[in-house]
Amino acid sequence: KKFIPKDKLWPINETWNYHCGRYEFSDLSRLIEAIDQRYGKPDSVEAFDKKTQAMNYELMRPMFESFQVYKDRATGLIQWMLNAAWPKMYWQLYDYYLMPTGAFYATQKACSPLHLIYDYGDNQIYVINDHLYEVKNLKAQIRVYDIESVLHLEKNLFFDVTPDSSFSIFKLEGLNNLSTTYFVDLRLFDSEEKQIGTNFYWLSTEEETLDYEADLGEFAYHTPSKKYANLKLLDSLPKVDVAIESHHKKEGEEQTIIAQLENTGDTIAFLINLNIVEKGTNEVLLPIFWEDNFISLLPGEKRSLQTTFKSAAIPELKVDGWNLNKISYAEISDTGREALS
Repeated sequence: KKFIPKDKLWPINETWNYHCGRYEFSDLSRLIEAIDQRYGKPDSVEAFDKKTQAMNYELMRPMFESFQVYKDRATGLIQWMLNAAWPKMYWQLYDYYLMPTGAFYATQKACSPLHLIYDYGDNQIYVINDHLYEVKNLKAQIRVYDIESVLHLEKNLFFDVTPDSSFSIFKLEGLNNLSTTYFVDLRLFDSEEKQIGTNFYWLSTEEETLDYEADLGEFAYHTPSKKYANLKLLDSLPKVDVAIESHHKKEGEEQTIIAQLENTGDTIAFLINLNIVEKGTNEVLLPIFWEDNFISLLPGEKRSLQTTFKSAAIPELKVDGWNLNKISYAEISDTGREALS
């Protein structure tokens, strides 16, 4: 909305294409086809944004995660690109205005130094340790849910990890009667049962099939799909209520916000996105980088997320998500708001 005129916001048109690239990248046709086929055709600019953020997240993360899984043989990784030189549609982890995208937080998640990964290629769960020291007495919790948030699998595994390592701890197989779209939730705990890592996947029993034999001519700039994964059941997720309490602290121009979120319903709250806006104008404050974002909460789950940023503005927390119904914002406590006024 910062660079597309109001009367050109929807449907997608030549004004959008002007902010694409050149030649093969001169429009959004491939992106639109993938979204329509994988997630279902969006009916508004808000729905389009929601589905592109989801797809950017789930397509960017495995590129970095595959490098992690195969670190003993992978020699390097190039991602094009970090940020945008002007307001545009393609190629950015954070945009021209310094707004992080779903792809930014997907990359951040994939590059965590100690975490669990689901490998799309062999359906196995890997533990990654980028530290140059051994970590002992870890616990992995692996859970699989269907689209109705019904638990189909729960597995707890205990292990040690060697320095700078990657190895499989479990293979997902023999799962019957899953919905076409389903979820894999991974949690990592330390020796004191403190949660130190999370990873959440939305998958399909109808997997993507890539056409590696396609003749793209001299410039093979992408790999087309013979068949798209079917994630359309995400649109059927029931609405869920989320309660939020935020604590603010300000020292000079540096501000810290801690958001405590609770899924008060019995359905997974999918792809929750946190933003900070200026009170009174509702303008998003930038740049702001959360320790995690575009998260999903299991039924009854609570999460606390923090960000620290510089701004003289009075901030307000704004939260949205794929299937959020009612968001209850609690009053900010005086102790949590010290030095803000």
